[in-house]
Amino acid sequence: MSQWPPGKVNLSGFGLEYVAHLGSGHYGCVQLVREVKTGERFCAKSISLAGLSEKEHENAHQEVCLLQALRHPLIVAYHNSFLVDGLHTLVILMEHCMGGDLRGLILQRLQASEHFFEDQVMAWFAQILLALQYIHSERVLHRDVKTSNIFLVEATPTSMVKLGDFGISRVLEGTSDAAMSTVGTPYYMSPEVCRNDPYNWKSDVWALGCVLYELCALKRAFESSSLAGLIYRIVNDKHDKLPDLYSESLCDLISQLLAKSTQSRPALSDLSAVPYVCRYVSELQASAPLVTINTAGNYSGSYSGLESCCDSPTYQSQLPLAPLAPIPSASASPNGSDWGSVPQPAMFGETSAERGFQTCSSSDFSNR
Repeated sequence: MSQWPPGKVNLSGFGLEYVAHLGSGHYGCVQLVREVKTGERFCAKSISLAGLSEKEHENAHQEVCLLQALRHPLIVAYHNSFLVDGLHTLVILMEHCMGGDLRGLILQRLQASEHFFEDQVMAWFAQILLALQYIHSERVLHRDVKTSNIFLVEATPTSMVKLGDFGISRVLEGTSDAAMSTVGTPYYMSPEVCRNDPYNWKSDVWALGCVLYELCALKRAFESSSLAGLIYRIVNDKHDKLPDLYSESLCDLISQLLAKSTQSRPALSDLSAVPYVCRYVSELQASAPLVTINTAGNYSGSYSGLESCCDSPTYQSQLPLAPLAPIPSASASPNGSDWGSVPQPAMFGETSAERGFQTCSSSDFSNR
């Protein structure tokens, strides 16, 4: 079994071996691991709970609850989660998307001065749209839609993508509810978030527009060297014109998504009825080897839950939320070949509709 690097959370006692380091954040790191028993690879997101406030504890556990509940072929799949004894660390095992994230691919294209073809951009847009429609139908507001949270399933420039990282998502109790906390990566924050106004589903729509613009222009829709300057640009300025190789229909779509007013910005269900968008959604449903989950929780080869996207402007997922299981507190097995014993489940506080935390900091203004 491969050696775990110093300073990394050693998961060898849980039947996992270290493969590579994928990234680090404010609360922990992400490692690529391999399950010894099956040979399957996973992303292991290790979140340090030491020194966190009660609200930050809730946010960490909220991500697990969301990952357990959300089942969709265009959402990064949850595999398992456990607490590492003595380290105050929550470990979440997730599907490994071999192609990395869209942000990395965009930076590669920028360096090569090579834009994506419009059909490829819109194919990805259709996939992200369906993923967002699904989570919204489950009353989940993502709040951190960005190119670095959209992952390529395969290491190819035409791979399908999946939406991931629900760490700062929240569940809205009703479709008219509005969140109040200022969250999200600054480049993708909506004008209403920048103004500290209440916001709702339309904030994710704005972020989707930022992602679409970035795929076309190979740069973010709004950029500045300071947070104050960025906020001013988001609230007051218009995004730059797209390169001439993109159609008027695509330019119009981005302008609608990046409308400053929430009333002028379309809902996701409205987008499904736009012929230009619906064409790409229909092509996705007809050609992509998607699977979905039926109500019994098993994989199926049908497109149930996706087919109504273009047929009805009031798309609702047919998949009910799964019951949330408690996260086990796992201790390492002596032989290091299984997931360890689970003497007692670790019970956490219930999901709070008001949770949220500040994520705008100078560290967000990086090249990534």
